[in-house]
Amino acid sequence: MMAARADHEDVMRALVAAGADPSLQAQDGSTLLMAAASGARLKTFTYAYELDPNVDVVTTTGNTLDARRRRA
Repeated sequence: MMAARADHEDVMRALVAAGADPSLQAQDGSTLLMAAASGARLKTFTYAYELDPNVDVVTTTGNTLDARRRRA
């Protein structure tokens, strides 16, 4: 998640190759895809989506990938 947030696709690939599980979630329920969305590179986000395409995640604080569904 840290590599995704920092736009380090190469590090993400190395971690996955070494056995990292890209489907794991943080304590608040955020996902790899959410971390990549907070970065700035489309390439990193696209790779994260290939690894875990679940876009229907809602964190414990109500955050989603869809800004229209966020709680006020």
